[in-house]
Amino acid sequence: WNTTPTGDADGIVSSMTPGNMPSAAYMAGRPSTPWAGTVYLPLVMRDKNYELRSGLATDWTVEDEFQTFTFDIHEDATFHNGEPVTAEDAKWTLEFLNENAAEFPPVGEYPYDTITAVDEKTLEVTMESSQPGWLDGFVPVWSGVLPKDVWVDAGAEENPTDPDFDEIVGSGPYQVTNFQPRQLLAMEPYEDHFIDVQGNLTYRGFQDNQSARRAFEEGSLNLILNISNETQEQVKNALGDNVNVVSAPSFVSYELRSQHSFGPT
Repeated sequence: WNTTPTGDADGIVSSMTPGNMPSAAYMAGRPSTPWAGTVYLPLVMRDKNYELRSGLATDWTVEDEFQTFTFDIHEDATFHNGEPVTAEDAKWTLEFLNENAAEFPPVGEYPYDTITAVDEKTLEVTMESSQPGWLDGFVPVWSGVLPKDVWVDAGAEENPTDPDFDEIVGSGPYQVTNFQPRQLLAMEPYEDHFIDVQGNLTYRGFQDNQSARRAFEEGSLNLILNISNETQEQVKNALGDNVNVVSAPSFVSYELRSQHSFGPT
């Protein structure tokens, strides 16, 4: 959010893998990168140092050895249609995700005991067992609060992966101006949000590094993500000092499987 357009630019246009934005029901895909923290603001999120910080929740407490979590929702938080963000919306969001865990494999399922809107701005979540990973893992990525009435009216409870929205209404600092599945997600600052952002933000879908590279070199992109070392060298050779390559540590998953010389009997 501390990124500000320079020169004559009115925003940032970035590449994105098409599979990361297949539907407005973003939880059906992985990762949540284009939507979480932009269109939908989580209760709690991570800062640039990967430390937990407030999102829609101004404060939160953890009790009973990670079985009880309480969140105080920002008093001034509103959805992009002007309606207030309430604990009931947050409650419905968590229940909707858990009830449709089979439709949203990346999100996962959790052993909730109760999810309670204590009052309009207080949410309490209790688990059947200790869940220390829920706050660190699930909440910053998947707890972007959805407007209950909008999603229910769009048929999300009957068709969770493909609701029929008249417009996309979020809870984050950016509001959607144009969405074309797998191709384009264009956003502008939501002026009534308590988080101030500068400039528009647009993600364009590219099937491969080379297509994104050509768009970057032609100037229709000013940010290209997750490129290979080969593409990185091509870009630097083409643009020289006009390009800045930023590298950062990342996570890579591996699977360790035992070898079997015969099938199960």
